[in-house]
Amino acid sequence: MLSTNGSISAITNLGSITKADDVTSIGKFGIGFKAVFAYTSTPKIGSGPYHFRIHDMFVPETENLPCGALGERRTRFVFPFDNPDKSPKQACTEIEDKLQQLNENTLMFLSNIRKIEYYLPDSKIGFLERIVSANDKNCIEISVMCPGNFAPDSIHYLRFTKDVDVQDEDNRFKRCRIAVAFGINKSNDKTEKITPLNSGQVCIYFPATKEESKLWFHMHKLQGNQLLLTRT
Repeated sequence: MLSTNGSISAITNLGSITKADDVTSIGKFGIGFKAVFAYTSTPKIGSGPYHFRIHDMFVPETENLPCGALGERRTRFVFPFDNPDKSPKQACTEIEDKLQQLNENTLMFLSNIRKIEYYLPDSKIGFLERIVSANDKNCIEISVMCPGNFAPDSIHYLRFTKDVDVQDEDNRFKRCRIAVAFGINKSNDKTEKITPLNSGQVCIYFPATKEESKLWFHMHKLQGNQLLLTRT
């Protein structure tokens, strides 16, 4: 939820965010939200008592919009496909394609996003959901429902996280989190076995498509910091 006027100011500017000095947070550069302008010229945001639209990328306005009425801790984004450089049909096709490319790694190392669910124009539903074992917080299940399937696929991992002190460019030490995830194969007799992954992926919160680890497990590292590992 956009809890303060400072949050509204942050989403309508570049770099003026409270997370700028937090290397453990997504969005520290303040530019991620601007990606929506590839498809919309006037995004609308409702969050608690706030309800406004943005035009010209930075200017918020409330003209002809009702007062915000969403409940506490609820936020809704509406992105009209009104970018003059991209037709609604092209925007819909591109976004539909990207949604269906989401895989289990999308949620692997996120802390606050547990589920992503989407509905396609043909009424088919897809979702990703991360489920943490009640008995062991290191054991997680990623449930993936592809549009058109009758039941979701479940992928199991053994995920370890650790807080470490990382030295930044200004020689300051900050507490950061690194993580690795090993694949788990569950047999019919309910035994579990760690299995090497054919292509371990590097994530910086989200999967980094242009980075390759050549390791047998997935890993999360912080942008701008190096973690050197060798496969033997």
